Amino acid sequence: MNKVLWCLGAFCYDGISLLRAFFGGGFSLNGYEINHLAEIYDQYETETHDVEYLLAKIKESGIQNVLEPFCGTGRILLPIAQTGCQITGLDGSDGMLKFLEEKARQLSEQTRSRITLKLADVLKTDWPGGYDLVILGGNCFYELASVQEQRHVIRAAYQALKPGGALFTDGDCMDGLLD
Repeated sequence: MNKVLWCLGAFCYDGISLLRAFFGGGFSLNGYEINHLAEIYDQYETETHDVEYLLAKIKESGIQNVLEPFCGTGRILLPIAQTGCQITGLDGSDGMLKFLEEKARQLSEQTRSRITLKLADVLKTDWPGGYDLVILGGNCFYELASVQEQRHVIRAAYQALKPGGALFTDGDCMDGLLD
């Protein structure tokens, strides 16, 4: 069965290369030191349309096993865990993961047991495989430093999916922000 691409928002740039990389076989994470942002991240990132979209797609598709690289403080990861899905989060910031772990402590033991977190530079670490869904949410894909890094992440996401799996990417349209 073919793999599926779900997109929310607009491709900011190089969307054709993204599609070729997926179907056709910024900042650098070397400087992914955003621990100082962890304390305010949840106050800044308050949008929920992407989470609502994903929860509906998960329910409709019967997805059970999810990978979220760049999981941050769990804005997307935690609601998905509450649906009953097994979810693995990767992030290069121990500060972000500490905030995620603190928020997860407020959830039931059953929900916490479905969450696996790994401190990892997604550009240097092999991603686990066999997932129904890989989430590149919160504009993370477009914050990579180069097209080469984007291609690497798309390939890693593709390889992490099992046959019939889906890749979700979300990109905010930045029209007017640079005016």
